Amino acid sequence: MRLILPESGKTFAFMYSIENPGGDLAYGGGAVQILGPTEQLKIRTFVDVTKFWASPGEFSLGHWGRSSPAHSPQPLPADQFWQQIPDGYQIYRHHHQGQIHFIDGPCRWQFEIIPQSHWGSHHRPAQATAGWLSFLPLFDPGWQVLLAKGRAVGWMEWQGQKYEFTHAIAYAEKNWGTSFPSRWFWVQANDFKDSPSLSVTAAAGERLVLGQREEVGLIGIHWQDRFYEFAPWTGEIRWQVSSWGLWELRATNGNFWVTLEGKTDQA
Repeated sequence: MRLILPESGKTFAFMYSIENPGGDLAYGGGAVQILGPTEQLKIRTFVDVTKFWASPGEFSLGHWGRSSPAHSPQPLPADQFWQQIPDGYQIYRHHHQGQIHFIDGPCRWQFEIIPQSHWGSHHRPAQATAGWLSFLPLFDPGWQVLLAKGRAVGWMEWQGQKYEFTHAIAYAEKNWGTSFPSRWFWVQANDFKDSPSLSVTAAAGERLVLGQREEVGLIGIHWQDRFYEFAPWTGEIRWQVSSWGLWELRATNGNFWVTLEGKTDQA
């Protein structure tokens, strides 16, 4: 989940993860990572997988390290969460809430997401980002764009400063699987001042398909209530990346073509 604050342009990114939630292996646990405006990364791990919960039918999950009194993992009312969960987070549908305590002070957040566009056409149900076959356990890892663009209303406390917002720009995705690509990059932008309806999402890398390595790429563009998808099953896509600092994708779907190029001088 990423937020872009409307006036300052500052960004926050939230990364929630869980490994081996069944707890039947020697390793397992969860974490929350928060990337702040100055690219400072805060991380808190939660070793106890029994304090993780997730809904099988909707986007709802949570994890905490301590609770007072002890609670079984489940969504809590917002006020009750603040009082009884000193370290943890919860996402219930479109409501995000959490607090983590560090040596230099607490980090807290609470905001509501108003969706604007998902993966697919604006007036149709969301599509599987990697095609309908991704519903089957064929690809590793899996990837789904949950929110190409949305608005967030709420607040964030970070390094002693509180940020309140009513129209922060939001993006969200999820990944799952038993492995991570040996090569991978991802590009996303949804804050264009002259084209507020524009959102661009792209990724490329290697994944496992039934145990075999496959190079794959994907581009999705939302613009003026239309969705343009460029993928192996809609046309042709090519990509290349230097050792660092330059990423290029070129694709066509038979009706349109697109070229994306990203550069950076930062190491």
